[in-house]
Amino acid sequence: MTLLSAIPGLSAHQVDIPEPVVSFDFIKADRLLAELNESVGSAYPDAGCVSWLVANQSPAFTALCAGENAVDLAYLAGDMPALEKAVDLLRRMYLKAFGLYAARPPVIEVQEAFL
Repeated sequence: MTLLSAIPGLSAHQVDIPEPVVSFDFIKADRLLAELNESVGSAYPDAGCVSWLVANQSPAFTALCAGENAVDLAYLAGDMPALEKAVDLLRRMYLKAFGLYAARPPVIEVQEAFL
């Protein structure tokens, strides 16, 4: 029995020392983001994709914005497991959105004949 443990009520004021925080690996995080940009950029259909999603598939575009926000928040929080999940989900969301764009009906322009 130590002198401190003999003092009544002292155990209620003990401070628990938290586990050491694992440092955030910024190099790995930046590599994940670069791979995301590369894979999404290589699959990007054409310049009209995003504007078409905004005009015709607003829920898909809103989901992409939310996915990008999740990636940003995980990066800023320094949470590597959350960042890995958010990057993977965002990659799949972009590929699905590009699939929606590719499956859109064709636009047929009708020109009036000159009489």
